[in-house]
Amino acid sequence: MLKKIIFITVYIFASGCLFAQTPGEYIEYIENLKTQINEVKSDDNVSSRTVRQLRNELSDIYDLFENENFVVKTDNGLKLRIGNYDKEKQGWDVFLEADIAGRKKLFNQKLSLPYSVFTGKKFTPVKRMTSHQKEDYEYSVEIYNELLNNSGIILSAELNYSIKKWAAASEYRFVPHSVVFYESRNGIDKPLFSVGEKNLKHVTFIEKTQVEIRSDYQIKVDYERCASILESEAGIDENSDFQDESEDGNDSLQSGRRVFFGEVEIREKEPVFVRGSLTWGMGRFGFAGATVGYDLTSIDSTAIYDFGLLAGLNMSITKFFRPYVQGAAEIATDNHFTLKASAGLDFKIGYLLFTAAANYNFDWNLTPLINDFVNSSLTDVKREDYVTYSFGMGVTW
Repeated sequence: MLKKIIFITVYIFASGCLFAQTPGEYIEYIENLKTQINEVKSDDNVSSRTVRQLRNELSDIYDLFENENFVVKTDNGLKLRIGNYDKEKQGWDVFLEADIAGRKKLFNQKLSLPYSVFTGKKFTPVKRMTSHQKEDYEYSVEIYNELLNNSGIILSAELNYSIKKWAAASEYRFVPHSVVFYESRNGIDKPLFSVGEKNLKHVTFIEKTQVEIRSDYQIKVDYERCASILESEAGIDENSDFQDESEDGNDSLQSGRRVFFGEVEIREKEPVFVRGSLTWGMGRFGFAGATVGYDLTSIDSTAIYDFGLLAGLNMSITKFFRPYVQGAAEIATDNHFTLKASAGLDFKIGYLLFTAAANYNFDWNLTPLINDFVNSSLTDVKREDYVTYSFGMGVTW
C-alpha cells in the first residue's frame, strides 16, 4: 500500500512540474493526496518520517497550483454577451461567465465598456452638452448599439485568474486578476479595454467531500491568514467594486460557531441566571456545545446550578455579524428540566465576541416525580413556559 501511495504522489508532483494542469485536475490530485495521507497516518506500519515526506510533497503541489496563472478566452470557454448602452454608466453592459474547476458559472460578472473606448471621444456629462454635442452623442450610441449587436464590431475577451487554498477543509478561492477585451480587425485582435482585479469578484468554493488533514492550530492559522488577506484587499480602494463571496453567496469564511463566552439571562427585567458556554463548529453551518449556569435567585438559599447540551446553526453575514438559532436541554440541581429554543446574533471584532439572544423556555418541575416515583405520575409534573433574554461576551475563533 505504501509503495502505491508514494508512486501516486511522485506521479502527481512530476506531472505538475512537467505540464500545466487544469484547475480541476490540480484540485483532484490534491484531494486524492490528502486522502492518501489520512490513510497513511492511520497505518501503524508507516513511519512518521514518511508522513512528513508526503506532507512536504503536498505543500510543493499547493505552491505549484497557487502560482499557476490560468487563462480562459471566448474561443475556449469564456462566454460574452453584449447588452444595451447604459446612460448612467456611460458604457455598454457586458455579461461574462465561465465554468471554472468543474463549477458552472463560477465566474459570472457584469462589466461596462466605456463610451470613449469605441468613439475615441471624451465623455461630456449630458447636462453640460451643447445641442450639437448631444445630437452627436445620441447618434454615436445608436450606431455602436447597431454595430455591437449585429457583429459589425467583433469583440472577444480573455480572463486571467488563479486558484488559492482557502480557510476551510477542501476550500479554494477563485482569484480573477484581469479581464482584457479585444476588437478583431482583419484577423488581428487589438486590445481594447481591461478591467483589473479590484473590480472583479473573488469567489470561494468547497469540494463536495471535504478532506481535513490539518491540526486545530493549522486551521486557526489558515483562518487568520485568510482574514488578513480580506482586510488588506478591502483596504486597497474603499470605493472599488471589489467583492469576495462564496459559491453559494455566503461569507467566504463561513464556519460553524466556535465560541467560549459568559452571559446573563434575564426574565421579566430581572437577571435570573449567569451561564458559561462553549461551542464547537460542526462543518460550515452547524455547532454543538455545553453550558453550565448558576441560578441568581438562589443566592440567599441553597445554590442551584444547571448543566446543559446545545446544538444549532449559524450563518456569517459579514465578518462582523453572525446570526444563529439553537436548541438546548438543561437539567438543574433543583430538579427542573428545561428545553430551550433560541435565536440570537453574534457581533465579532477579531477574537472578541458580543452576543444577544431571545429564548423560549419549556420548563418542567420534576420534584414530585423524583421525590415519590412510585405514587406519582407524569400528570403531577407541571410545565411552565416563559421567555428570557441573554446578553454575553467572550471569545471566538
